[in-house]
Amino acid sequence: LESRVGEGERAVASASSTITDLQRHASQAIQSRTSTTERLAELTRRLGNAEAALQATRDQAGRSDKDLVKLRAEAETAAAAVDKELRGVRELAEEAGRRA
Repeated sequence: LESRVGEGERAVASASSTITDLQRHASQAIQSRTSTTERLAELTRRLGNAEAALQATRDQAGRSDKDLVKLRAEAETAAAAVDKELRGVRELAEEAGRRA
């Protein structure tokens, strides 16, 4: 009987040790999962920030392109006006030369 009690005590001690090990492993797994979840949340936040910055850059580039097209059109209009004025000045100079 004492032998069986000793075996039972050893079995209980072994089971208790196994339970303690399993609890420790479970705790480590929970901590690891929590850490992974926090890391994923941080990466998701950073990805969102990067996407917002990219969209802002795209928006700015689009506005810049539109501004450049508008400025080019204004420059071409101004150049045409200057050319017209120069033609008028040349014609006046030629007419003045003929009269002189």
